[in-house]
Amino acid sequence: MVEKPWLILTLRRTGGTSLTGFLAKVSRFRTIEHEPFNRDRRLAHVTALCRDQDPKPLMQGMCDALRDRPNIKHCFEFLPIALTMALITQADRQGYGIMLLTRRDEAKRQLSLAVAMATGAWGPDAAARIYPAIEAGEITPPGIDLGALKARVRQDYSALGQVLALLRARRIAHDWLLFEELYNRPEALPDTLLAIASGLGVQVAPDDPRLEGLAGQRGQDSARIAPRIGNHDQAADLLARLCLRQDDFWSG
Repeated sequence: MVEKPWLILTLRRTGGTSLTGFLAKVSRFRTIEHEPFNRDRRLAHVTALCRDQDPKPLMQGMCDALRDRPNIKHCFEFLPIALTMALITQADRQGYGIMLLTRRDEAKRQLSLAVAMATGAWGPDAAARIYPAIEAGEITPPGIDLGALKARVRQDYSALGQVLALLRARRIAHDWLLFEELYNRPEALPDTLLAIASGLGVQVAPDDPRLEGLAGQRGQDSARIAPRIGNHDQAADLLARLCLRQDDFWSG
């Protein structure tokens, strides 16, 4: 199989950064900075074209951005849907391998995101610096904005639904990956990564040390700091009512 560049369509707190880091190391295509369409990042000028009522400048801008087929990780839930649709359309035309990465337990994802926003700890390295200061009482994180949380759940479900509808309506080939299937069984992660790489036309040896590097990464352990956020339990109860959870379903 001829190697393809890749596009990861995802939401925050799904493990996309770790997956991107591994795939960037094994791909022959260059990888742009994470979430390059965000404000103040390399492709923010393309996002600005969403303000134009004429869709042609946006499509041309996206075409130019993908001309040399860079690898991209794109968090779509807080950016204009028109941008994501243009990105998917052009990536499909350019022969990208497209992956959708989500989390089965949306309540946990949203709570992890809320904790990160309250503490400013985005990832294990930041948590290692910030969490001890919170535990020592040197930093007091603010409470979680429950109104904003409720709105974000609705917005994120809407964005995901629109992305899925576009992929299906256009019959765009894609792999749907789940956070839990990637990371909840560390012993199986290397084989999963080998399969993902193979689907992109990249052959990685089973003993490649880059597989071990990802499998051995530590988590952020957001639950550790939860008691320090005053309304954490209230936020968790709200999310349990708003989100689909893996323990909401049963067989028989």
